[in-house]
Amino acid sequence: MPREVKDTKHFLKLCDRSKGAKVIVKHNLNSVKFKVRCARYLYTMVMHDPQKAQRMKSALAAKLAVEEVHRKSRAASKSKSARKSGGGGLSA
Repeated sequence: MPREVKDTKHFLKLCDRSKGAKVIVKHNLNSVKFKVRCARYLYTMVMHDPQKAQRMKSALAAKLAVEEVHRKSRAASKSKSARKSGGGGLSA
């Protein structure tokens, strides 16, 4: 079950006590999401300020492994879906 955390200090405490070895950092267009998996919940924190997100990432890097996930480009996702559907060409 996912839970959203609003307070940065609370999220850092969760990361300290979690037995998980990594934090996933997902970069979107206008936000950065931090995700840590604990025994019962997946805790998520969303930051809209890139400078605060960078400070948070550096604070977490000292404690846990950080895995970064970047947003896929729109052109790549469109070409992938076109290949799956057959490209829209005529078939004999």
